[in-house]
Amino acid sequence: MSNPILSDFDIISHVSSPVFQRGLDYVRKDRVFDTLVKDIFIMGLVRGSARSPYVVSIYLNKGMIDYSECTCPVGTACKHVAALAIFARPQAKLTF
Repeated sequence: MSNPILSDFDIISHVSSPVFQRGLDYVRKDRVFDTLVKDIFIMGLVRGSARSPYVVSIYLNKGMIDYSECTCPVGTACKHVAALAIFARPQAKLTF
């Protein structure tokens, strides 16, 4: 049996444990929406502290996060990336 796509460990390896926890909180607060999962690409919007939601993109390689981008000031491997990765896991499993 293979590991699930984007396990907690996979996401934490990309963003760190504290950032993962903040992303999980964002998912619990329904801040992730308008997601798209296509092959090795995940995109979505995440409501943060700014007036407009942040645009988040995740690129996968062999079911793990290879690269991420976010329009927030951090720019990558942020809580918004973690939130999108956590939120999109069920959809990502279906595409691989």
